Amino acid sequence: QSEGIDSYAFLPITEGIGGTCAAGQSPVYRIFRGNARFPDDPNHRFTTSLATYNTAVAAGWDGEGVKFCVVAR
Repeated sequence: QSEGIDSYAFLPITEGIGGTCAAGQSPVYRIFRGNARFPDDPNHRFTTSLATYNTAVAAGWDGEGVKFCVVAR
């Protein structure tokens, strides 16, 4: 049974570090806990918070920048 569409994501104007989104959209940042530093649990995390992104990068995660955009609230 189709439950309809519950969300949308948009391609950024520019992807990666320093990436940008169109007007009315907010960037979604991706960070990666890679095998080199975290061999026990590599994984990705996504956030719309630049502060959270920067904190994770400072803690050793690999910052991948903007990966997609969502409607700004």
